[in-house]
This record gives sequence, structure tokens and C-alpha cells, in this order.
Amino acid sequence: MGPYIERQPGHASPGASGQRRQVHVAPGRVVLRAASASNEVMLEVEDTSIGISDRDLPRIFDRFYQAHGSRSGGGAVPGLSIAQWIVQGRNGRIEVRSSPGNSAIFRVFFPSAR
Repeated sequence: MGPYIERQPGHASPGASGQRRQVHVAPGRVVLRAASASNEVMLEVEDTSIGISDRDLPRIFDRFYQAHGSRSGGGAVPGLSIAQWIVQGRNGRIEVRSSPGNSAIFRVFFPSAR
């Protein structure tokens, strides 16, 4: 994988390479990254949320799964299931790493058009 391209509002350097973007979400932050290799493109979203528990992690892509202790309280949301369906429909894959109580990192890989 090549170097990350990151963007941060107000702190962008000239050109696309090496720019950084952070979107601040109280009380944490979200960082978006992109990188490419000869055979695939990777998009990464990292946040400083409450993370995903080890108990919930294997099921977060299940349709209508609601994590234990979820803050939504209004029922299950199919968002990650739909995201996975879209990505897989384009021959891609999604990976997730999480540190409960600290952060979550989602990586989406697509085949390169090259």
C-alpha cells in the first residue's frame, strides 16, 4: 500500500499527497485516510468513539444487529450490513479493528481500476 492521503480542514498542504482531514465529533475525532497500491484502493475511517466490544465485533455486519449497550435505543440500524453488501457487490471487502472504550478503525478495500 502506498502512503496515506489524509486531509485536515485548514491545514492542507499543496497537492493531494500528504494532506490531512480531521472531522471533530464531540468528544472525539474522526480521521479519514486513503491509499492505493497497484491492485487495490483502501479507504480508512478511524474514530475515537467508545469502540466496539469483543462481544459485539463478530456481529456488527449482521443485518439489524444492535450492539449491547447501544446508545441508539430506537432499534437496530442496518447501516453496516448495507455498507458490506455494497462493498462486496463491487468485489471489495471491509475490515474492522477496535479497541473497546477507545476507538474503531474501518478499512474498505476495492480493486484498483488500473
